Amino acid sequence: MKKQLRQLMPVFVIIAVVVILAGARAYATGKFSQEGRWPDVEGGTYASPVTKGGVKYLVPPDELYENGLGKDGFPALNTPAFLSVAAADDVLDDTVNGISVVVDGQARFYSYQILNWHEVVNDHFGNKDLLISYSPFCGAAVVYERSLDGNTRTFGDAGFVYNDCAILYDGTTDTLWNQATGVAIVGNEAGKVLPRYHSTVMTWADWKKAYPNGQALSTDTGFTRDYRRHPYGGYETSSAIFFPVNKTQNRVGAKDPVKDYIVDGRHMGVSVALASFMEDLSVNSGEEGATRLAVFVDGTDVHLFESFLDVDSRPLTFTKTGNVITDKETGSTWNTKGEAIKGEYKGQKLTELTSDARYFMFAYVSEYPDAVLAGADAFDAAQAANPTKPAGTDLNVGE
Repeated sequence: MKKQLRQLMPVFVIIAVVVILAGARAYATGKFSQEGRWPDVEGGTYASPVTKGGVKYLVPPDELYENGLGKDGFPALNTPAFLSVAAADDVLDDTVNGISVVVDGQARFYSYQILNWHEVVNDHFGNKDLLISYSPFCGAAVVYERSLDGNTRTFGDAGFVYNDCAILYDGTTDTLWNQATGVAIVGNEAGKVLPRYHSTVMTWADWKKAYPNGQALSTDTGFTRDYRRHPYGGYETSSAIFFPVNKTQNRVGAKDPVKDYIVDGRHMGVSVALASFMEDLSVNSGEEGATRLAVFVDGTDVHLFESFLDVDSRPLTFTKTGNVITDKETGSTWNTKGEAIKGEYKGQKLTELTSDARYFMFAYVSEYPDAVLAGADAFDAAQAANPTKPAGTDLNVGE
């Protein structure tokens, strides 16, 4: 019988108290003496490393907080085992998300049920050495290539967080890396960046339909954990954030999921929460001559498309009236999958862009403070028109 995922509030409370109390101690005070004031940073990292005591930093070390569990408190999986879809289906809950990775036509699924307890899987998959990473504190689900400068690194949890996101170390140099961005933030390699590898967050129910011949990460990890239970109870759906962040937002919920896209060399965050406010569905990276894109909300998911067709190079401008999407140029009607279902362009399909990472909104804003947030202008306009409604509520959504 399928094992259902259950909440464990007593454990959540105990861990939360331990983590918050332990988190009062920061990396700077625990590891190095202060040498003058650390430069302030509002989200993200320094533009260039700051060197003190012979150590390079891309973030203020007094904003690196101990997570209360210590180094390798989230034990990395270095020899992961995998199950067939049929075998995994008896263990994994249909509604739980996981990270989907495809290498050379082979698909693997890394369930949050397991990643909540481990954060890191050092995997060799096809011809790729990959770091599959998930931070349950900040919702950052990102996959990186582990090979850098000709060497393959093995990563583990460093026992610290920055902006409530996990900090990793590599076993070769002991450099500290920001799990959310793949950037080395403390050590001689500060400033280096791990290449992302394409991944998608999906539910187990959707993934097993899409990849019936794929493999799923096994709960036979070599560690004693009850993978039926969530170690942080209702954290994902609460407004709680364990540790301080150095940039905040008050538009939508802190835990609303955000997909990250890289467009014209800039980060663009796309979320259902903000995109739902858009009537003009066009967006670009904010730069002159930037790529013009279209954002379509599809239930609990959101998609980013190129706003032109291969058969016609002219850009299209999409609008939404109620639940009907049309382009201003021809009046053709489109569905949320980017397919024209009526009008001059019937049968044509827009090209969808792919996202390689997903975050909670609070983490995305603090880790990528210069990112374009699709729908932010529409939200601000709705907020201004409804000043009595608190930020983050359903201002005019769908109206």
